[in-house]
Amino acid sequence: VGEPEFLRKNAFRLLQLHRYHLAAALFLLSDAVEEAALVLANHLQDLQLVLVVTRRHPDVCHGIMKKCLEDLPDDPWLRLLLAYHGGDTVRPSFSENVTSAEQELFDRSLRLCQDARGLAKVVDQLLP
Repeated sequence: VGEPEFLRKNAFRLLQLHRYHLAAALFLLSDAVEEAALVLANHLQDLQLVLVVTRRHPDVCHGIMKKCLEDLPDDPWLRLLLAYHGGDTVRPSFSENVTSAEQELFDRSLRLCQDARGLAKVVDQLLP
């Protein structure tokens, strides 16, 4: 049995044991980037780490980011970031009005931002 196969089998076993960080690491060591990204996106819900892991694999990143965009709250900045990295070149429509929606925690590290002021300038720079 080759080393990558051995690592993947152990990674699947770690998934059964709910050891998601270690499973993702073993998937990466066995060059199974898509499986690692799926673990990070689905089980750990860490989209920032998904972007880092899939940076050199845009084909993997596109599919996962498009799927994640469907489940996101109404944060125009985060939507733009994920759409851009997901390969979406369509200009997003957004309102620059500040809403009084309650700030909620997202992913235990990011705060949702309903304020879209300045987003038009960023879109112009990213999507000429």
